[in-house]
Amino acid sequence: MSESEIEEREIHEDPENEEFDDSDEEISEQDSESELSDGEDLVDDLYEALSENFEFTGSFYHRSTDPNAPNPGLTIDGVGLVPLPLTEGYAKFIISRSTQAPFGKGEQTLVDTSVRDTWEIEPNRVFFQNPHWTAFVDKLASTTVWTALGVAPFSSQPRCELYKLLLYQTGSHFRSHQDTAKANGMFATIIVVLPSAFEGGQVHLSHAGQNKIIDIAKDSAFTTSIFAWYTDVLHEVKPVTAGYCLALSYNLIHTSRNEPQPSLPDMSDALTGIRRVLRKWNEDKYDSAPSPPYLAYLLEHQYSGNDLNRGARCLKGVDAHKVAHLLPIAKDLGFSICIAKLVFTRSGWADPMESDGRGRWGDWNDDSDDDGENDPSPSMGELDFEDYELSNVVRISGGGRLSLGKFKIPEESLLPREPFDGLEPDRRQYEGGYLGNYAGTLEHWYDRSVLVIFRDADEAAITLQIKGNAWGLEQLESATDPPSAFTRDVAAALLDKLQSEASHASTEDAVALMQYAVVCKDVEFWNQVLPYCGSYEDTVGTAVSEALKVFGPDTIRPGILSLLERIHVFKTRLFILKTIIARFEAVYQVHPSWSDGLLQHALSTYTKAAPEDVPTLVNLAVQRGLGVIQDIIIPNLSKLKAGKSDFFAALAGGLNQNRQRFPPPVISGPGGAPLSPPVWEVVRRCTLAAFEDWSTILSAPLQAKQAVVTKKNRVSSTASHPNPNTPNPKVKWICDMVDLCLSVNELHASSTLLSTILQNYGDLDSTRMFKEVFTPLMPQLRATLQKHGRRVTDEPFRSFFKETISRYMSGILGPKSAVPRLKRRNIGCGCGDCNALDIFINNTQPQFALKARKDRREHLESTTPQILVISKRPEILTWYMWDGRQSAATAFLNGISGGDNGELQTVMGERWGDLVKALQGAQAFAIVLELDKDDNEPVLLAPGQIPSPEPTATGTVVGKGSRGSGTVAGVKRKQREPPTNVIDVIDLT
Repeated sequence: MSESEIEEREIHEDPENEEFDDSDEEISEQDSESELSDGEDLVDDLYEALSENFEFTGSFYHRSTDPNAPNPGLTIDGVGLVPLPLTEGYAKFIISRSTQAPFGKGEQTLVDTSVRDTWEIEPNRVFFQNPHWTAFVDKLASTTVWTALGVAPFSSQPRCELYKLLLYQTGSHFRSHQDTAKANGMFATIIVVLPSAFEGGQVHLSHAGQNKIIDIAKDSAFTTSIFAWYTDVLHEVKPVTAGYCLALSYNLIHTSRNEPQPSLPDMSDALTGIRRVLRKWNEDKYDSAPSPPYLAYLLEHQYSGNDLNRGARCLKGVDAHKVAHLLPIAKDLGFSICIAKLVFTRSGWADPMESDGRGRWGDWNDDSDDDGENDPSPSMGELDFEDYELSNVVRISGGGRLSLGKFKIPEESLLPREPFDGLEPDRRQYEGGYLGNYAGTLEHWYDRSVLVIFRDADEAAITLQIKGNAWGLEQLESATDPPSAFTRDVAAALLDKLQSEASHASTEDAVALMQYAVVCKDVEFWNQVLPYCGSYEDTVGTAVSEALKVFGPDTIRPGILSLLERIHVFKTRLFILKTIIARFEAVYQVHPSWSDGLLQHALSTYTKAAPEDVPTLVNLAVQRGLGVIQDIIIPNLSKLKAGKSDFFAALAGGLNQNRQRFPPPVISGPGGAPLSPPVWEVVRRCTLAAFEDWSTILSAPLQAKQAVVTKKNRVSSTASHPNPNTPNPKVKWICDMVDLCLSVNELHASSTLLSTILQNYGDLDSTRMFKEVFTPLMPQLRATLQKHGRRVTDEPFRSFFKETISRYMSGILGPKSAVPRLKRRNIGCGCGDCNALDIFINNTQPQFALKARKDRREHLESTTPQILVISKRPEILTWYMWDGRQSAATAFLNGISGGDNGELQTVMGERWGDLVKALQGAQAFAIVLELDKDDNEPVLLAPGQIPSPEPTATGTVVGKGSRGSGTVAGVKRKQREPPTNVIDVIDLT
């Protein structure tokens, strides 16, 4: 039989269509309004949906034509032998002997020509004179139709019973319905259309989301056509528009008693699953979308390039069944389905362990003529690379032809995941024998066919990614107003790519996209592109001039604002703004408020905080007033969490150096406020803003200057100090800030800085704070003061040094009798051996040796099955000893005074004697409140209330009004009221 004369098309839904059966609602989209959850994984979900039971290889319908079918010798009681092809006279004669065909609705049998307008004759009045006709029909039913419907082999010959003779005249039709079983075992209907010329009368079939249209009118006069479908398939006969259609309706009956009656598999769950996944994908409900935006699903069968060019007709078995169900859902939801060839390549070196013992392998490849016994194929040893390549992409879901050539895809685009694990390659090539004892190169190829699935809306983006920007820009060159939908998609894809490559976006591409926007009069698109056109004067100026020919000045303002935001260098930002204003003034009379608004935006969106922008900002402040800095720059950039110290320091210095360029503040009127702030106030605010990075600076870990390889459970020194001549970042930052304060003559600001440092240790304990900050800071800070002609005895620095010394002597040096306990994690499990080791860690013994059997030793040290010896590092031992701590304290003090005890005595004041006694080990040093200072200089004072200090093993803290024991030096005899010129307070803990 030939199928070439049947025209089959997909159904386009008819809103006028009604169904006259109780099963009407079964074909409704049950999940069309269901809620879609967010999250989950698209690849896993789609693979699971496509892995449902699609093993059924048949179809819900069959259609074919047979121009060589026998003439049945049709004879009708009351009519006689009917000539074929049917003539008009005999058609009218048959109608005169026929009855109007009824239809079923629920339990009723109705006649209504608006629903069904067909003539019928009962089977007992129909006879066939040709003895071969019955055999023809039986063979047709048991072979052709049986196989097409995917019915299991029968054990008893199926029966094909004539049900009715049907005649359709012009206007005849039958609206959408399902057949009911007219006999026990009936599961399908077969329609044989005898040669009779007619037009129209297309048959529409629908089942489980699949829709088909069958049209046989073209050659109906001289061919016999056969249709068949399962009884639960919805079908509709559209009106005959000319001629007569004569058909025989048969019931196909299953007669094998021990086998279940054939039926279509229930695909509702599988199809609901597929529809749900595609809807979620389409509505961006998944956590992440595939990139590139397509997925490739491996098919069961492999198809050649010629096969793929035939489209869906090449698919076999479960592939065909799966695609038949997938296509209508994909089309309904706006997805494209393609078939393609996939080649997976693995390249590397053969496994050297599989050589012949002399480092040699055979020249094996798939084309070898021998049986391979003496020349086995090597397996992959070291893998060099893998890649996946698609080619021969053919769309099967309708739409334009794709021309993508060959292109690579990422592994993440494949369904299922890791599909080739454990599989033998289809082809391989090994090249060896040239590298002596080394393995040769080996390549494996895996050939598969895949379904490629993507949203129709992503086609332009996919093509652009594969074929490149040159292809996309070429599509835009022929754009018209309005552009086609595909052209808009290409432009949108180019814009997305431009935005994703923001830091290195192509200026040429941006210019082309803006030209497209001007041609298509799309100002919104133009505004989206302008920010990515770069910061060249000619480029921006030309783009603005061209836009002003088509768009109004206010309509392109959003694009200009976005462009200014993307130009981070403030000098360039102002230059481009000046260029834009000049282009506007060439066309329009620009009001000052318009350009002022752009400048305000340029300032308020500046967030780079780059020191190199300071000269531009200073010049702008000279031109427009210091309010630019105080009201916009300082508040905005102070919001930055880090990285602003250098900028504000440079800005304070720049303003200070240009003090003479700023006029005195202008007062708004008698007793009024200044119209702009005084320069010293802005300098001070910038200086204070520079200090706000201290917490970030403090929390940054210091990079070790050298790596010391020790055992896993080593005890690190807590008392070693970095080289004071090499400032670490924390120390350098403090000195830079002090240098700034002294440079701009802001001693009050330096008081705030030093107070902040004393109050904020961050996450550091006292020991680490001294190790990382205070100890290395002392000589560097002294040098910074000397650079500006200042001494350590000048306030507010004297108070800072005094407080730091007090904390060191109390918390770090401690009393002579105390042995520091190292901060470390607990050692061991609490057994006798572990406790002995723990005691050793915190005593002055240099070495610990454990002579014991192997299991005891390995309990403490698992890597050395000999006598276990643990030794302390020299600096650890030094810190345990009073002499070592005393030497470190002396070095700390010399870092402040430079060895000048006179300066040190001035710094410590009345506490000098306490310091000497503590350093000699005679008495412990106690911290007391310092409340009595000279009123003439900025000072650092203690607060009126001191929180509980950090407990230490060596130091003693004496609070307000308290007295220590008689052995503690430095208890204050009397307190006086604090002076009235208190600048800052210090938490002495």
